[in-house]
Amino acid sequence: MTLLVSVTFLLLNCLLSCSADFNATLKQYRDANFDSQATLFALIESRAQYNETNVIEHLLGENQRLDRLYQLKWINELISSPVFQANEVINADTKKRYADEYEKEKRLHESTPLDVETGILQEKLEKKWKVRAKLNAAEDAYLKSSKSLAKCVKKEENTPEKVNLASGEKQIRELKKAVNTQLYVIVEAFKQLSLIRNNAKSTLLKAKAQTASAKYTNEIDALVNKVVEVERQRFQYLQLLCPDERVKVVIDSLIAEVYTPTK
Repeated sequence: MTLLVSVTFLLLNCLLSCSADFNATLKQYRDANFDSQATLFALIESRAQYNETNVIEHLLGENQRLDRLYQLKWINELISSPVFQANEVINADTKKRYADEYEKEKRLHESTPLDVETGILQEKLEKKWKVRAKLNAAEDAYLKSSKSLAKCVKKEENTPEKVNLASGEKQIRELKKAVNTQLYVIVEAFKQLSLIRNNAKSTLLKAKAQTASAKYTNEIDALVNKVVEVERQRFQYLQLLCPDERVKVVIDSLIAEVYTPTK
């Protein structure tokens, strides 16, 4: 009896610890997402005021390239992990495709000169995807420590949790598009402002740029908060699934995130 109580106590401690790790890492992921978006905005805003269009386009392109690089690094490390290898849910051709795409992005990165501003973006984006990998590990640790359900479900079953997750993922895609659209609105507003200064029209354009900037900040905040909400929904859904089905759901989400266009 004493042994049973001790084992139960240890399992409970492990469960609470894993849950705390997941929540703490999820907050880190939220902050890293916000930080990377806010940094891009700050860099573009400083250039837009002087109508440095070429530099702005360069920064937008580099941000997209670097995000893609670290996305592919993340996906390759994830599908090479023991959990994915054991379940064999990804065939050899798919693994090769991901590996080839990552190698292509790495070669491009190695041949691309790194200026100061691009270096800042790289630091923020690399951190975001490192925290994402850490979040995956925290999820896996919690799921392993939790008690298996007597009756688990298949991912094909239309549970409320699955419906909520699909709805949340759709909202994230819409918010990402809104954030990118608003960023271009800001750039255009500052470009116009840089051409007309010190008159009534410039005052109106300045107000327009400030309004657009405030809206962009709000949309970033809405996006990262939705990311947190959806990660919690995914976590709740994963807990219902049979162990081999969990990997399939993670793969589906992973592919959707990596291959969703940013524009």
